[in-house]
Amino acid sequence: MLNSMKKSVRLPKKALAVILVLISSFKTSNLWALGSAGLGNQVVGAKALGQGNTFVAQADNASAIFFNPAGLMQLTGSEISIGATFEAPNIDYTDNTGNKTSDNVQTPVVPNFYFSHRLSDQNLSMGVGFHSSYGLSTKWGTDTFSKYVATLSEFNMFTANPTIAFSLSENTHMGIGLDVLDLFNVDLRKQVNVLAVNTALGAPTAGPDASSRLKGGGTGVGFNLGLLFKPNPKHSIGLAYRSEVKVNVEGTQEIHGLSGASASAAAFGGSDYRTIAEGKFRFPEVATVGYSFQPTDRLRWNTDLEWTGWSAFDRLDLSFPQATATQNALLTQDPPRRDWADTYSVGTGFAYKFNGLLTGRLGYLFQQSPIPDARFSTDLPDAARHQATFGTSFEFNAFALDVAYDAVFYRGRAIDNTVGAGSGASIDGKYETFAHVIGINLGYKFGD
Repeated sequence: MLNSMKKSVRLPKKALAVILVLISSFKTSNLWALGSAGLGNQVVGAKALGQGNTFVAQADNASAIFFNPAGLMQLTGSEISIGATFEAPNIDYTDNTGNKTSDNVQTPVVPNFYFSHRLSDQNLSMGVGFHSSYGLSTKWGTDTFSKYVATLSEFNMFTANPTIAFSLSENTHMGIGLDVLDLFNVDLRKQVNVLAVNTALGAPTAGPDASSRLKGGGTGVGFNLGLLFKPNPKHSIGLAYRSEVKVNVEGTQEIHGLSGASASAAAFGGSDYRTIAEGKFRFPEVATVGYSFQPTDRLRWNTDLEWTGWSAFDRLDLSFPQATATQNALLTQDPPRRDWADTYSVGTGFAYKFNGLLTGRLGYLFQQSPIPDARFSTDLPDAARHQATFGTSFEFNAFALDVAYDAVFYRGRAIDNTVGAGSGASIDGKYETFAHVIGINLGYKFGD
C-alpha cells in the first residue's frame, strides 16, 4: 500500500517549488479581521466564499480540510488547491464635532493552500491545509485621535491543518485534524502622552510624545472534527467543530523618545526603554451546523449556522516580568479587559451549474460582533456586518478555477466609552466601515 501511495501522490518538482513559495508567503502576509467577527479571518477558499461561506454540508473540494474534513471522503484521487484573497477595507471615523478621519487603507493578501489524497484501496483520506483563519491589521496616523490608543495593530498568523477522514458507514463520514496555529507577528504600536505619564507619576510636566511598541509571537495547538451525513443524494447535513487554541506569546516592549529630564524618563531609566513581554491569547472554539439541498444536478442550496466562543477573549493578558511595579502599571494596555461575547453567524448560498464548464454562485452572510461598546477600541474597530457574495467556477479537464467577490457592509457604531481616557485621549464618535474582498483559487485533480 505504501508504494502505491507514493506513486499516486508524487508531484512534479515545479509544483513542489510553487507550494513552498506559497507556504513561505504566509510569513509575509498582512491579515485583516474578516469572518466569524472579532479576529476571525474566514477567507480560506473562493468556492465557499462565492456562496456566503456556506460549505459545511457540501465540502466537496480540498478546502473541506478547513470547513468540514469529513468531506474529504467524497473526493477521489488527489487534489491540490492554491489560492489567495485580496481585501480592501476602509474605516471612516467622525468625532462628536464633525471632524472626519480615515484609517491608512491597506490591502492585505491572504494565501491558502490545500492538498488531499484518497487511498484507493482503503477507507481513508488524508490532507493538509495552510490557511489564515484569524488575523488583524489596522493602521491610524501618529497624529490622529487614535494615537494614544493604537496606531498600528497587527496579529499575523497562519494555521497548519493536517487531517484524516474515514467512513463510519456508506452515508456517514468523519474527519479529524490538528490546528497548529503560528502567531508569528504581534505588533502593537501607539504614541505615549508624556504629560499624562508624568501626571500619573506626580510631576505634571509636558513633553513631546514618545512611541511605544509591543512585538512578539508564539504558537498553539488545537484540534478540529467534522461529520457529514448524506441520507440520499439530494440531502446532506454537516457538523464541524474547532477547539479553543491557547497561545503563549513572548516578545519585547519598547518605548522611545521620553523627555530626558522628565519623571517618565526617570521611571523608565532614560529616554529609551526595553523589556521582556509575555502574554496569553485564547482563540475561540467554533461549532458549525450546515444543511445542503440539491434538488437537481444543476441547482444546490446551502445554509450554515455558526457559533463562536469569543467570551474566551475576556482580557489582554500581558506581563513584564523584569519591569518594576511602577513600570508594569504604566505599561498596562488600555483597555486591559476585553469582555468579548460569544457570537452567532448565519449564511445561505446558492450554486447553479449552467453547463459542464461554468457554475454561478450567490450568497449572503450575517455576523454579530463580539465587542461591547464599553470595550470598543481603535485597534479593532469591529461591528456587526452583512455580506453579499457572488462567484463563478470554471472547470476544464482536471483544472478548476474559482473566483468570488464579497461586499462587506458593517453597521455603523456610535461609541461613547472611556477607552484612552487615562492617556488623555477620546475615541468617542461614529465609525463606518466597508470592505471589498476578492478570492481566487486554482485547483488540480490527479491520480484518480
